[in-house]
Amino acid sequence: MHKFKKNAIKKFKYIIWGSLIFLWLFYFVPAGLLNIPWVQKRISEIASEKLHSTLGVPVSIGKIDFKPFNKLIIKDLYLEDQQGDTLFQAKRLGVGFDFLPLLKRKIRISSAQLFSFQFNLSKENDQSPLNLQFVIDAFAGKDTTKKDPNIDLAVKNFVLRRGKFTFRVKDIPKTQGKFNAKDLKFTDISSKIHVEKLTNSELIANIDRLSLNEQSGLAVRRIAFGLDFSKDSAAIKKMEIVFPNSSLTLENILADFRNVSDSGDYINNPEISLQISPSKIRMQDFKAFVPAFANFKDVLNFSGKVSGRMNHLELNDFLLTNADKLIFQANLAVENLTNENDIFVSGAVKRSFIPATEIAKIANNFRENPADFPEMILRLGDIRFEGEISGYFRNLTAFGLFNTDVGSLRTDIVIGKNHANFIKGEIKSQDLDLKKLLANDDYGIADFNIEVDAQQNLNNKYEGHLRNIMINPTSNVPALGTGTMVSAPDYFEGLAQNPALPAQYKPTLEGLATKTSDMYLESSQSGWGISPILGFNFNYKNLNIGMKYEFKTALNVENKTKRDDTGQFKDGVNTAHDIPALYTVGVSYQITPKLLASVGYHHFFDSDAGMATVTNPANTSEKIEKQNFINGGTNEYLAGIEYQIDRMFLVSAGGQITRYGVTDGYQTDLSFSCNSYSIGLGGAVNVAKNVKINVGYFWTTYSDYEKNWDNYNNVIPADQTPVPGKDIFSRTNKVFAAGVDISF
Repeated sequence: MHKFKKNAIKKFKYIIWGSLIFLWLFYFVPAGLLNIPWVQKRISEIASEKLHSTLGVPVSIGKIDFKPFNKLIIKDLYLEDQQGDTLFQAKRLGVGFDFLPLLKRKIRISSAQLFSFQFNLSKENDQSPLNLQFVIDAFAGKDTTKKDPNIDLAVKNFVLRRGKFTFRVKDIPKTQGKFNAKDLKFTDISSKIHVEKLTNSELIANIDRLSLNEQSGLAVRRIAFGLDFSKDSAAIKKMEIVFPNSSLTLENILADFRNVSDSGDYINNPEISLQISPSKIRMQDFKAFVPAFANFKDVLNFSGKVSGRMNHLELNDFLLTNADKLIFQANLAVENLTNENDIFVSGAVKRSFIPATEIAKIANNFRENPADFPEMILRLGDIRFEGEISGYFRNLTAFGLFNTDVGSLRTDIVIGKNHANFIKGEIKSQDLDLKKLLANDDYGIADFNIEVDAQQNLNNKYEGHLRNIMINPTSNVPALGTGTMVSAPDYFEGLAQNPALPAQYKPTLEGLATKTSDMYLESSQSGWGISPILGFNFNYKNLNIGMKYEFKTALNVENKTKRDDTGQFKDGVNTAHDIPALYTVGVSYQITPKLLASVGYHHFFDSDAGMATVTNPANTSEKIEKQNFINGGTNEYLAGIEYQIDRMFLVSAGGQITRYGVTDGYQTDLSFSCNSYSIGLGGAVNVAKNVKINVGYFWTTYSDYEKNWDNYNNVIPADQTPVPGKDIFSRTNKVFAAGVDISF
């Protein structure tokens, strides 16, 4: 027994001594050598020479250091691209590794830190390869046989500090103050990522912090979230995105895959849900994308809930407020989203409220210098709206009620298709207080009912009419009007011929009769110009992002006039008619192999384009170009879906909202712009392998534009008492288009 204990102790001594010798030879000696300056320098030189030989470009490593007990520090890395520009440099790269795998001749990297780095990607043009491509090619393995790797990337912690990243397509002009995906420059990149678990069936990770700035002015102070992904579900408990003056919080983001396993349909079957927690957005933070937001300093608060499946999604309790005043609250549901013919939309504006003073405040957010808002708009007082929209795209009903301090306006419209596309319904009011709205005791209560009934005939002939301009003059003198609707030209002409009326008013009344009578114009204009266009497209799997910038086109057009009752389109006259510069961005996503969804944004730089001259309202003896009456330009917001029924047939549907920046001086009877929304339908038929026929139809509904005059149309001489008045501009539009695509 004593001998056995003695042998055990002896063996234990050998194990201890063997372990110490092993650690000394394979850990402490190498670690000690790596801390000798000469050794560090020599290893750095060997590594630099090896990389230079492999890549064929200048490479340098300042110092390689070892820190107890499992960290390797590489300092002052530098790598050029093949054009001699800096591709990558870093003051410090720290790599943590596990010691035991080294015994099996494997390197397992468990953490990484990158400090004070700069990574510069570039391309000569859109078709050129990245300047990084030669590095990828140099290290790409030529042997496709599967091997057991000697390097195991099991990174649990990844840290970035004080980083910079640039990407530039060199033949693209630089842009100042605007986000340009072809000219990116990110600075102050910092991030901390922790991976708790990573297996073939599960990923648990935390993005503790990600922050960066971009040269366009975009600044992200912090993005943070935790991800728990498994074969049954994906969940993010809370995601926070913080900008300099905004914060967005998404909570309880969940995608349930348990109903997917049998069908394999990861589009229609997963149950998804998320909550938009009360968040604050200052649009000024996004001026890099939309320059018009540069002066938008007010904070918008919003929240809501999203739930359901792809074929039944609901947005509930969507709430938008401004300065603690309710602006908008609504619910929306969309069913059968993957079947274009059966898409059903239903929604309700539960309540809305906005004082007219808030409208003025919001409008001034788009101006560098705040301007006084028209008094007439302010007289609307508190504005409330309630309404609903429901139905299939082939038969959609929309109705609502606007209530203001000066009366109400009700709309009831049906948009659909039976034997032809149609829009019908009515817009009416029974209590519009013109006296209060116009601050003029000469007016009373307006009662009107506008009926809309338009359709596209099968022969593609478009019909429309505007006739019998009516007014309802009210006066204490019955002969001057009792509030009954009468013909405007007949009324003014009758007053002009009344011998009891002072003669000085006759020219004015005759002028009003002429201006309210029908006028005819038949004129065409022609011209030519050159429009340079820059474009960018990014595609990743099912996602496609495109951007385009069209430069301003200088144009002079010549009138060819057959009839002109207006006197504004004289035959043979040349008029400035520049095509404004245009910036567009579009995003599309292939939801299923057959269903494509897309959104887009257009901005026309109208105020920079030369236009025809008009009379300056502030000085009627002066002519001034119309672009001086445009505040910024035109903004268009678009969305659409496209469904490929089979190899032969394709259908699509979409909508557009257009907002103009025009002011009163821009609007004339024969040339005006009104805010609008459009709904369109389209289709395509592949009649042959290389021939496709496209057809499309859309209709546009325009908002009325009201222009007030202190001296209506300036028809009263300056030495006489002016007659105030107003113009209400409105229009309708329906378009059918057809085309043929032929590929060679």
